[in-house]
Amino acid sequence: TALFDPKLEPLIPSEEKQQVSDAKMLNAELVSDRVARMKLEARRGREEERRGRIFNEKERTNGVDKEALDMQVEEKKRSEEAEKEEQMAYDADVLQHSKAALLLQQRQARARRAAQTAALAFRGQQDPGSDPDPQRDPDPAGADLQMILPGLAGEDPESGSRRGRQREQQREWLAQQQDERQAERQRLELEALHYEQTRLEMNNKAAELHSLEMEKRREAAMETKNYNLMKVRLSRHMMGAHPDSLQQLRQIQKQQMEEKKWDRARTEAARRALLLERQQARRGRQLRKHLDSTNVQLARAQRESSTPAADEGGRTDGEQRGTNDQ
Repeated sequence: TALFDPKLEPLIPSEEKQQVSDAKMLNAELVSDRVARMKLEARRGREEERRGRIFNEKERTNGVDKEALDMQVEEKKRSEEAEKEEQMAYDADVLQHSKAALLLQQRQARARRAAQTAALAFRGQQDPGSDPDPQRDPDPAGADLQMILPGLAGEDPESGSRRGRQREQQREWLAQQQDERQAERQRLELEALHYEQTRLEMNNKAAELHSLEMEKRREAAMETKNYNLMKVRLSRHMMGAHPDSLQQLRQIQKQQMEEKKWDRARTEAARRALLLERQQARRGRQLRKHLDSTNVQLARAQRESSTPAADEGGRTDGEQRGTNDQ
């Protein structure tokens, strides 16, 4: 427009007029080309943006059931939390079994030390200078008063019977200690056997529960896979589907979710039942151990109370015989 002015047209020669018209046409062509190129670039930009929306699976929204995807994400989170809780329960059981084994080892060590102490005490009692009756009055004056016997000074006519009673008492003590050690050994063997059987039963139940859990997971994975495949197949034909069919599909999905929820609840109930059974077994073992230790203590106290009575009876008979001889 700056090169051509209609008011100056009579003053411009014909050749210059031709050049001006050519420049005007060239300028018009350049503007039209630029406009076309801008339109083409805008169309290409829109096409690229549309292609990105369609082919980018992270951003596209066509043909995707977002509610179902959110439910799958929540279900995955719940399954991970359940696995974490199961692993924590298993670790707690392992720690409890380790503590029980440590307590059993400590108890066996105490039993061995007690047996060694009893053996040392018995060997000390076997010393000729030891007193066969520690409950006797150690006062020599009292002993002299009780040992007024006829005959020569320093003669003891009851020495043979006393030595026989001493040997008999030592044999009884030895038999008592052997019986106690044998009973303790049998008790420890029974406890170890029962503990091993219980451990094997718990391991078998844990393995069964683990296999059941793995089977449930495989079934859940297959159901999820089939559900996804079915959803992909149906999504291709559901663009123009009837609302009733969509509602029916949602009902089916909801029913599947309820079934999975009940399966998880059954698995959790089985796991809790197994843990409760383990706790009851541990309490039963502790109660049996307490009863066994109580029975052993009662038997030991009864034997200890019966032995002094027998010794007192023997001493009374000896004194009576000495009195008769006198």
